[in-house]
Amino acid sequence: MKKLFPIALSVFLAGCITSPKLPDASLYLEVEPESPPAEIRGYWTGAMGPYISTIKLDESGRGKLCSAYAHGSSVTGIKYAEGKVYTVFFGAADVTLDQNLLTVKPDDGIYPAYEFFSDTELVEAADYCKEQLAEG
Repeated sequence: MKKLFPIALSVFLAGCITSPKLPDASLYLEVEPESPPAEIRGYWTGAMGPYISTIKLDESGRGKLCSAYAHGSSVTGIKYAEGKVYTVFFGAADVTLDQNLLTVKPDDGIYPAYEFFSDTELVEAADYCKEQLAEG
């Protein structure tokens, strides 16, 4: 038993030391956006935890990520390059499209994958996001 304790302790401590990679805002600033595939341009709405979030991505590879929940709402920039989106919120994230489902999987290991559905008319978007993202 005495021999097992140091092994168990070292395994436990190793788990505490290895932590997920924190989001890096410099990735957003450094990336040069590129035109995303036509299929993923437009508006996409889904849930990010308690937030209803909408992504707006245009031909330039730039866009916005809008999230709303109770009294906490925000809009941040988003860029597309090499199959990923970049934001200050979660750094870089892989983007995949399966029919009408856009999956955004952050690279940081902190956040889970998020699923967004095409929402061209902003029907499912939170009212705050409808106002913030409306063409004008």
